[in-house]
Parts: sequence; structure tokens; C-alpha cells
Amino acid sequence: MDIEVMGQTFWLNGIKGTVKDVRKWTSTTVQSTGQGTITDLGYGVYRTSAPQISSTTQEHQDFWIVSPGGRQEKVEVNGDIGNGQTVLVVWGSVKGNNNGYNLVVRNFTTNQGWNLLRCLPNSIAYKGTKELTLKYLGYIFLPFIILTLAYSNLPPRNNNLGGVYHSDRDYRATHPTFTQSDILPFLNIDIFMAIPILIFVGYRKRTRLIWQNYNTAMVCINQAINNNPQFVKSLES
Repeated sequence: MDIEVMGQTFWLNGIKGTVKDVRKWTSTTVQSTGQGTITDLGYGVYRTSAPQISSTTQEHQDFWIVSPGGRQEKVEVNGDIGNGQTVLVVWGSVKGNNNGYNLVVRNFTTNQGWNLLRCLPNSIAYKGTKELTLKYLGYIFLPFIILTLAYSNLPPRNNNLGGVYHSDRDYRATHPTFTQSDILPFLNIDIFMAIPILIFVGYRKRTRLIWQNYNTAMVCINQAINNNPQFVKSLES
């Protein structure tokens, strides 16, 4: 079934049937950072430091789904699924990409279901993030470039004229033009305040946009499944 998801043609397929041969296992990945060192502290005393060891354990689950029509598909999805239960799994991707990913799982025996948000293709998940990133890069660099050019093209302030020191008020009375000292506070504010704030705000907005894309896409996909009982029926073949 082809549907429209956020302006892109998206194909859906899947299977609905009885679960068998549920298999669960875990895998552990061990990582080492840094190097072990031995430091000579003198007088026969040594200090050793070991590398940092970290491990990550992931849970896995796969099973077969046998449709009433005899079709079988092996699926790898984590969740509350047991042998003999009736389960629907829908996968898909954008048109032109033949490698679909599991997106929607529904367990009709337990009346549970879940969406696999992170399996959506990047063209859906990151839609609009490029334009947002370029906009914030403009916010960050344009004022910085303008202030830097202004600073580099202005003369430095010299209050010691003719061997006589002039106060800022006297200097301004005789030299009303801007100098580098007038631009420097604004340049410091831009570098140490405005730029970090814009980076933080831009990152937060980008993250929010990605999650908004996830949710919008999954709403479209689930509505298409709910509104097309013939599609769901075809998955039993």
C-alpha cells in the first residue's frame, strides 16, 4: 500500500498471523578507552593507572509469524510477544527504497501495540533540519562577521595624544568617530553570550523538530492502517 507521509510517497507492507518459535538473547559489547600507564614516583615507588572499561548489554528477540494463508516471515522486534499470539507487523520505507524497516507492531492477543520511531528513514526523520541548521548558522555567524569586519576596519583608541592623557569624555569631544574599543564590548558579548545561547537554542529546536517528525509520520502511518481494513486483511494471505 502506498501512502503520503510528510510530502513523500511511502510504501507499506507486512504480515498478520500467529507467532511461533520466539527466541530471546542478549549481546554485550565491551569497550576500552585510554591506555594503561606506569609512572615512576621515585625511590622504587610506581603508580599504575588502568584503561577505562565499559560494557553495553542489548536485548534481542526474534520470532516467526505464520499468516492464515501460510505465508511466513521472520521478525526481529523486542516486546511482549509470546508463542501462539496473533500479531501484526507492518514495515515500509519511502518509495524507491526497497529495504523496509519494521514500523508498527500490534499484539491482538494482549491488545498492546507500539511504534518503532527510530526505524523511520532519515528523509522523514530529519525533514526540515537542514533549513533550520542553516538559519541558525546565519544567526550565529552574520553578526560575528559584521562585528569582526567593523573592528578590523576601525582605528584603535589612543587617549595619550601629544604626550597628554585625555579622558574618554575629552577624547570623544575631539574624536567623535567609532574606534575598536567601541566595538570590542559588542564583539565579546556576541562571542561569549550570544553564540553559546544560539547554539543551545538551535540544538533544542532541531531535536524537537526531529521528534515532531517522528510523531507526525507515525500518526499518518497508523491512520492509513486503521482506515484501510482491506490492507490489514491482505496481510493475512
